[in-house]
Amino acid sequence: MNKVIMTNCYLGKNGVELKFVPGSGNAVATYSIAVPNYKKTGEKQTYTYINCVTWNKVAEFLANNADKIKKIGVIGRLQTRSYDAKDGTKRYVTEIVTEDIEIEEWKNAEANNNSNNDEVTPVEDGDIPF
Repeated sequence: MNKVIMTNCYLGKNGVELKFVPGSGNAVATYSIAVPNYKKTGEKQTYTYINCVTWNKVAEFLANNADKIKKIGVIGRLQTRSYDAKDGTKRYVTEIVTEDIEIEEWKNAEANNNSNNDEVTPVEDGDIPF
């Protein structure tokens, strides 16, 4: 069985690129997710970046809302493919072809939740991968 479930991830720094397939008009979004690596107490958080591809309505939704998403989960399958680069070399790509996404946290949700609390925990921008 080829099934990948990634949770508690951030969208990568390069955002979401939306294209439409000529002829069919199907939407396809390409992006990366930043997956938090295991860390020991006192260590700085590191991330593994994984390329993803999402199709059709989910792709359009993701592209239209990417700037509002803080954390995301993806469900799909792992795919490896190759292509010939412009310089004539063969390139290999491993990516998650997503079947579904789940918005785990919206960016404005944190502001709304904190408006009812007296305590606010500061987050250093250097720790967030975008």
